[in-house]
Amino acid sequence: MIEGGGLGVYAPEEVGPLSMQAPNGVIDMLVADEAKAVFAAKQYLSYFQGITPKWTCADQRLLRHLIPENRLRAYNIRKVIETLADEGSVLELRRQFGRGNSHETYQRGKALNIASLEIDDVIDPLETHRWLMQGLRSIPKSHPKEGKRRPFVDCW
Repeated sequence: MIEGGGLGVYAPEEVGPLSMQAPNGVIDMLVADEAKAVFAAKQYLSYFQGITPKWTCADQRLLRHLIPENRLRAYNIRKVIETLADEGSVLELRRQFGRGNSHETYQRGKALNIASLEIDDVIDPLETHRWLMQGLRSIPKSHPKEGKRRPFVDCW
């Protein structure tokens, strides 16, 4: 990939060890051997085969207990995704990417950055709905237009 990008020719040892590349997000999926890599590639390609006649999923009622009532409580998002998806169909990419930083910072009670606050505001549907409705209600009423009206024309 480095050579293809015109950045020169480097031996794998010169690029950096897997222990450094996976947490940096360079590796989408780290597997133990070639057989597991082939299995992962087949699983990924199977997502594009269309509708399958047979499938199973977990009991969706389990979601009631996986997500806490108190929206401020942490929960295992991987377990939620596994429960929502068809059994055996989840293929997580970049699992090691960014793991240590956010977890350690959260454990020490420190804010990550302003982006995390914005994302949290958007994730909570109830608060987002209230915020959007407050904004929409603050818009002044429009006056009826007089004269020629031009309808919106979408050029796409």
